[in-house]
Amino acid sequence: MQAEVLSMLELAKRALHEESIEMATTVFGKDNLLDEINAQATGILADYIIEHPEAVHTCVDLVSVFRKLERAGDHITNIAEEIVFFIDAKVLKTSWKKRMKITRISNFLQVFKQKLGLLKKFILYLTPITG
Repeated sequence: MQAEVLSMLELAKRALHEESIEMATTVFGKDNLLDEINAQATGILADYIIEHPEAVHTCVDLVSVFRKLERAGDHITNIAEEIVFFIDAKVLKTSWKKRMKITRISNFLQVFKQKLGLLKKFILYLTPITG
């Protein structure tokens, strides 16, 4: 379980560094695995206590450790969700800027074309006068 938590943390770090949504969402599946392990741990430890009553204190401590590791996984999952939102927002912002730039260029070209048309009309108007 500890290895899974550390793996989740490493995946989240790499997802942020590489700006990878796919890597960040991989963390979600690992969190489900931690949830399953935690859910089964109490029953397994209870059975162990029945067979080894002298280990009750250790098993109670282990239940706490399992819960805390599962909670750490939840926190890492929350971080992975934030990474997904960050990457999505960055992509949206970038595409919005590109759209705005294209729109500005398009508007400029339209205005330029209109002014070029007016200039052409003016030149045609002046041609009979000068010619």
